[in-house]
Amino acid sequence: MRLFLLSLALLSSSAAACAPKTPTALDGPDRQAALDKYTELFSKQVADTWNPRQALADYPNQVLPAGTLTTVVWVIVDELGDLVVTDIARSAYGSLDREALRALMVTAPFPPPPKGLLYRSSRGLVAAFPMQFTIQVPGEAGGYVQNRFNVEGKAPQVQKPLEILLEL
Repeated sequence: MRLFLLSLALLSSSAAACAPKTPTALDGPDRQAALDKYTELFSKQVADTWNPRQALADYPNQVLPAGTLTTVVWVIVDELGDLVVTDIARSAYGSLDREALRALMVTAPFPPPPKGLLYRSSRGLVAAFPMQFTIQVPGEAGGYVQNRFNVEGKAPQVQKPLEILLEL
């Protein structure tokens, strides 16, 4: 019995030593500065691979509603910068949603997030944030257009979660 308890204590202490430690969280302005710096770099990387016109060219007979179309994707990266999960939070149009996901997958892996932005999850240490992909379709509000050559894509940007939740 004594040997069993000793081996159980050794096993639990070695498992705790192997588990990833939660980094010291950043608070206030330090956290926001680190988040802004990281998400700006992240957004620039994805902007280089996102091509909304190609997504529209894949569906030549597609008719789009005039106005602003926005897809919001929740992105989760691990402590190494590997893409863990992507999920559509708000869908603009199927082909644009697919292009947003494609751009993220092609761009990965990303730079490792700053330690203060990571939190512990069932997938280890991760950072999560929403990314917004937007296009402007010319035409009168309430109308539809088939000419996709005038569509103007904006650079994708990581958004503050609160801003996205208020929009939804």
